[in-house]
This record gives sequence, structure tokens and C-alpha cells, in this order.
Amino acid sequence: MIMNKKNGTVFIIFFTMYLLSDIYIPDIFLYLFGGVFGTIAKWIGTTKMFFFLWFIVLFGFVCLHFKVQNHFFKITIIILLWALLYLVDMFFNEIVTLEYSNRFLRYSYIGLSSFFKSIVLTFIYYKGVKSK
Repeated sequence: MIMNKKNGTVFIIFFTMYLLSDIYIPDIFLYLFGGVFGTIAKWIGTTKMFFFLWFIVLFGFVCLHFKVQNHFFKITIIILLWALLYLVDMFFNEIVTLEYSNRFLRYSYIGLSSFFKSIVLTFIYYKGVKSK
């Protein structure tokens, strides 16, 4: 992905959105979507498919973003993808367990996860715009 001025601006917007939400309302989307997908996984009868279910929904919205031509629906799907990409935080939490008593480690973790989520979302946005 070649970063030009437009995509750099989109990346900065996504990064700022992730930073602000992680600093001021930490883990709210993680709990919200985790609860929704956890409940659905219980209804299905297995809680072992939690990550798989979340990934399938995320993948479905990415494919839908590439197919939809209406600008309003594309923006709506990007906002949903923004929230669904908290799956990246779930993977980070599974791999690295940090104590948040150290303020520097907490903000480093927030910055790193926000950076990766923003890169992924910018890539999805860029590919969706390019596929028109």
C-alpha cells in the first residue's frame, strides 16, 4: 500500500479515533462485542468458536465493504469495521499479558494496538476505494 496524502489523512483519523476511545473509554467495544459474540456462541452451543465467529463477521463486513457502491453504506460499514477490529486487542491480550500498573506500559500498549488497528482499517479503506 502506497501512502499518499489522502491515505495518510485517513490513517491519522483512524489512529486518533482508536487512541481517544482506548484512553477515555477503554475496552468498551471489546466488552460490548465480546458479550454479543459470546452470547451467540453460547446459543450455538460452543464457546470455543468465539474468535472464529468474530472473525467470520469481520470478514463478512470486509467483503461487504468491497461490494457496496453506496457511499453512506461504505462509511457505515467502515464504522462497524472500526469497532469489530477490537478483535486485534483480543489477540494482543492473549499473546501479551500486561499489568496496567505501569502507566508507560499501558499507554505503549494502547499506542501499539491503535497503530496496528489503524493500519488494517486504512488498508481495508484503501482497497475499497481502489476497487471502485
